[in-house]
Amino acid sequence: MKKLRLMLVALAAWGIVPVCAAPVVGPTVIQGQVDNEKINSITLFKTEDGHRVKVATVNVEDKQFAFALTKVTEGYYYIGDAGEKDLARVYLKNNDQLSIVLHDDGAELKAGSVENKKLYEWEKAINPLARPAHQFWKGNYTYDEVFPVLEALLPKVTTFKKGINTPNKNFNELLKYTVDADIEYAAMHLLYTPRSKHPLEEDKPAYYKTIAQDVKFTNPNIMKIGYAKDYVSLYVMHVFTTKMKASKEKPTMPTLAENVKLFGLDDVKAMFILNSITRYKTYEELATAVEPVKGLLKTKNQIDAYNEVERSLRSFKKGTAGYNFKYPDTNGKEVAFSDLKGKVVVVDVWATWCGPCKKEIPFLKELEKEMEGKDVTFVGVSVDEAKDKQKWIDFVKKEELAGIQIFATGWSEITKFYNITGIPRFMVFDKKGNVVSIDSPRPSSPDLKKMIEEELKK
Repeated sequence: MKKLRLMLVALAAWGIVPVCAAPVVGPTVIQGQVDNEKINSITLFKTEDGHRVKVATVNVEDKQFAFALTKVTEGYYYIGDAGEKDLARVYLKNNDQLSIVLHDDGAELKAGSVENKKLYEWEKAINPLARPAHQFWKGNYTYDEVFPVLEALLPKVTTFKKGINTPNKNFNELLKYTVDADIEYAAMHLLYTPRSKHPLEEDKPAYYKTIAQDVKFTNPNIMKIGYAKDYVSLYVMHVFTTKMKASKEKPTMPTLAENVKLFGLDDVKAMFILNSITRYKTYEELATAVEPVKGLLKTKNQIDAYNEVERSLRSFKKGTAGYNFKYPDTNGKEVAFSDLKGKVVVVDVWATWCGPCKKEIPFLKELEKEMEGKDVTFVGVSVDEAKDKQKWIDFVKKEELAGIQIFATGWSEITKFYNITGIPRFMVFDKKGNVVSIDSPRPSSPDLKKMIEEELKK
């Protein structure tokens, strides 16, 4: 390989040292080629606790790349773009020699171990289902063309699994599990990703009725698959959606504790907990949700991951001081948060271009009328850009927005401080300027009024 460099990756020490291309004795070597001239780097990922972890990235030279690894942890690895949108799966162990070509429509194994040859057989079989299911952005793939592919594949699965008989028993068991997991993951992904049309219940193959089980994920091999974290979360969505469609009444969203009961393995439960907690925006919500299941976080990595999320929310704990923002109103007068102490403060972060924000306006006006004469101040904080300031002023006048209306000039300090990435966002502060909730219910929910009234009683 002309001008090709190998990346020597000492996994035990996580050191990465480039060496010149030459016959390599000892390390596990991956030699690869790409078709696409626009690809200038390739990343290698390993599987760790049910998700992919980056090992190293190398440059592509003359459409070629290579990795050399020492002290390989045996199992699935993934090769492809750093964004993880198009990855080739391989199975590596110490002293393996692998040659692979990355095409735009999948990977081609040129040479490799007996494990990789058997895995490649499966990749060719699952590819017609997996690619349209997972890479929906590459074409308008819909159920009416993919369901027949699924139904054609299913009868072949038993025969294929019987043929998995390499000398490596651990690999054999992992691949047998992977076959079932790949199909199930792709089948669910097909339902819950953007498509031009979606199937009715009567359109779905009978296979879909076999996915939900009383207790799921009891085989430890689930944690050896690089997409396990997403697979488990997708399964939870599938179970809830299935129940919702079968029920005459709208079911309530299950709690974190209720969801983990769906799984058999504690490792899967812990993985799901850690994958779920990032959605909580207040310390109180996080603590309440996790308390019944916190004991499932046992390893140092699991506990550290939870503590990191908890620390990020502690600054917003109920009773802590609110951020002292200061922005101009429609007349140019500066209004500071500290000026509002003595009243319960309801902050509405919004923008004139935000449809959901506008839908809350009638409810907000009604709430403001109900709170007239009480120690409550409503503050609208616009995150419109500077170029749209006059548009904001005109909108405030036209809609006769009450309360205090101030202009934050885009996603400025208040949004960064409270980690606001979507609007509308309503926040409530007590009379001392301390946090009640940085992600309160919206005016369209009666819970916001209840929250305000509870603070007024204090």
